[in-house]
Amino acid sequence: MSNKLKYLRLFLDCKMVFKQKGTSVFWKVFWKPEKNMIKVEVPTVSTPIYLRPNTSDIDVFRQVFLQNDYALSKKMNLSGINFIVDCGANNGLSALYFSERFPNAKVVAVELESGNFAMLKKNVAGHANIFPLHAGVWEEDIMLEIPNLNGSNWEFMAAKSTDASADGPQTQKVQGLTLPTIMQRYQIPVIDILKIDVEGAEFEIFSNNPDKFLSKTRILIIELHDWIKEGVSKIFFDALRKYQYRLFCSGENIVCEITGK
Repeated sequence: MSNKLKYLRLFLDCKMVFKQKGTSVFWKVFWKPEKNMIKVEVPTVSTPIYLRPNTSDIDVFRQVFLQNDYALSKKMNLSGINFIVDCGANNGLSALYFSERFPNAKVVAVELESGNFAMLKKNVAGHANIFPLHAGVWEEDIMLEIPNLNGSNWEFMAAKSTDASADGPQTQKVQGLTLPTIMQRYQIPVIDILKIDVEGAEFEIFSNNPDKFLSKTRILIIELHDWIKEGVSKIFFDALRKYQYRLFCSGENIVCEITGK
């Protein structure tokens, strides 16, 4: 697709989604963004959104608000959504989407990398129902590290820390937590919506007794990364074998509504 067609598509998408504010959103985010920090207001979010220019923040904005990657099918049971856990919350836009869509729900937004986490806190400030958590979701409560700090802002991966040293120029240490630990910490009896986009760490999450959280999960939104860790999809679907569920697709995500066991 040529640049002209790309920007025309983005402009039309902005007009369709944001109506009268569409031109302003297109101009600020895609056409003439600020050099240091983009501040944009969209009709579907009650507070301003902040984006880092020339980063994957722009792609996240496009996926969440223009492509509606986290929209849920009307065929699903969306009543009584009280607890949402967003694993791999990045800059906080998915948490904002869930918060506005389900204003009575508690949203725990978990992000691995410190720069993304700082943006997450900035974006969700003023939303009392969103609880930012700087951590990586893992199969056990241990110290993790990020081995690919040179990657894009939405490509950071977690790995078990190889030593107890402080952060270095190429690595960043962060606490790893299991989903049951997060549920206990935030007093979550049932996860009504569990979103997982963790760049391959879903392999570890679903390898170690996933029934501890799957048995208490209603809706699961997940992006599988077999190109990062071979066997991720098999591990995931093996974990679902004992459950009754319905599958949907939304953008890059598989959406699974667990209906029974």
